[in-house]
Amino acid sequence: PEAVAVWIETSLSTLEKRMCERGTESKQEIENRIKLASEQIKEAHSMNEFSHIILNNAFDDALFELLRIIEK
Repeated sequence: PEAVAVWIETSLSTLEKRMCERGTESKQEIENRIKLASEQIKEAHSMNEFSHIILNNAFDDALFELLRIIEK
């Protein structure tokens, strides 16, 4: 079978909100993670190696999309 490459990302604002709500990282750690995530997202989009990109701002929606891809 042919492999399917899926990139799952969240918006930077959603990522920051989730990290702040967890309360387990310092402000500096959050800023560093947001910067890294931004770089990773840009790289993933420029590589053109993923057959699907899923936006995970709402877990249920992202899961539904992933299952839809898998079931094809």
